[in-house]
Amino acid sequence: MNIDETYIEYAGPRLFRCHADAGEPYLGFWCEQAPQHDRWLLVPITAEEQACLEIGLIHLREFVQQAASVLIITETDAGVYQLVLPGSEVPDYYLCQQQRTECIIK
Repeated sequence: MNIDETYIEYAGPRLFRCHADAGEPYLGFWCEQAPQHDRWLLVPITAEEQACLEIGLIHLREFVQQAASVLIITETDAGVYQLVLPGSEVPDYYLCQQQRTECIIK
């Protein structure tokens, strides 16, 4: 993935827009850190969805839960692992809380 824009940065990108080598756009965000791993969610995004997120019409949590597919990337010392799930099956603890003031791209 190639990062196009970083919305939140803290010791590395935490919420960002990126694209795959073939050009498909994604919204990515760091969702879990533990001593043994880091985990990110990558969600395909359209220009319309990005605009809705940027002006606060949709919450990041809703965006992920409504996605047809979410790429979950886990990076460990042993390697990088990928899992694809429907947005509705992404574990709740990976997602931002429902408050409208949190996790909105600006």
